[in-house]
Amino acid sequence: MEFTKAAWAEEDLIWMRRCLALAEKAKQGVRSNPMVGCVLVSDGRLLAEGFHRKFGGNHAEVEAWKQAGSPTTLEGCTVYVSLEPCTHQGKTPPCTDLLIQLRPNRVVVASVDPDVRVAGSGLKKLAEAGIAVECGCLDAENKYLNRHFFTQRQQQRPFITLKWAETSQGMVGRTDGSPNSRLMISGQTALVYGHMLRAQHELILVGGNTILCDDPQLNVRFSSGPSPRPVVWWTRPAPEAPFRFRAHPDALEIQHSDFEEVWSILRQQAGNSVLVEGGPTTQQAFIDLNRWDEIHRIVHHPHLSGGNLPAPLLPSTAKLIKTIPLGNDTVFVYQPQKHQL
Repeated sequence: MEFTKAAWAEEDLIWMRRCLALAEKAKQGVRSNPMVGCVLVSDGRLLAEGFHRKFGGNHAEVEAWKQAGSPTTLEGCTVYVSLEPCTHQGKTPPCTDLLIQLRPNRVVVASVDPDVRVAGSGLKKLAEAGIAVECGCLDAENKYLNRHFFTQRQQQRPFITLKWAETSQGMVGRTDGSPNSRLMISGQTALVYGHMLRAQHELILVGGNTILCDDPQLNVRFSSGPSPRPVVWWTRPAPEAPFRFRAHPDALEIQHSDFEEVWSILRQQAGNSVLVEGGPTTQQAFIDLNRWDEIHRIVHHPHLSGGNLPAPLLPSTAKLIKTIPLGNDTVFVYQPQKHQL
């Protein structure tokens, strides 16, 4: 059954943009699940709206229905939702069954759910129940918003984000390797930005040298949202020491010199996403083997002396997609030239 449309009315685009704006509110809340928004429209006017707020909580369709007062029918309404309604019993009941019960006139969806438990079955079930179904409204925008989720479901691997801060001279630190040699580069606003990134990823990975030099906590402190699971890649035996990341009950330590072995473990353990924060040798390994999906390069503009450890080399395939000014810092966001999400 075919549900895609070649062209969309401006009204459809307006309401789907609202769905995506609602979905993005859960950026630090759902993490392993997709961000989904839903609006209920009657006679061209907003009836109710909702979004999937947190992992294990109500889906967007249920939130919108409850905001509308849990009516027994949505007859005459159009339901806009940014991801295909689910058909399987998970932590919550299937949303497709709820919509069939409520009988809206029309359901407009941004993207087909790539999860094999859904994958078009929700659209088909709604259509077979006599509900008009249309799909593909702002599909590309939704896939970008949910790029972690779509990458994992479609490619069976985590989305890999690299993040580093460098001086205007292209340095990320000092090479003397002592615990007191850390070079503080970013300003407070950029620091908050970095912790927001942490909250959006399931795992955070650093190399053993970063632990020895900086002893980072690898958690979220300057932003809202859950802390990622810390992962440390040791290429030599790990010291028996009370490093701060070890306070996390599920901290993972990988001791191996072969990147492919490390990659195999990450594919099994990482879920949707990994944030690789350092150091430059570890990040360069991901770049050299083309195992990256996004780079967040934070450049501090005022002159800052004392650094002599060069930043990773940007890959030739890196395409600048966004520039974010943050006071004395600028975030440059890159994706591969042929990135599909």
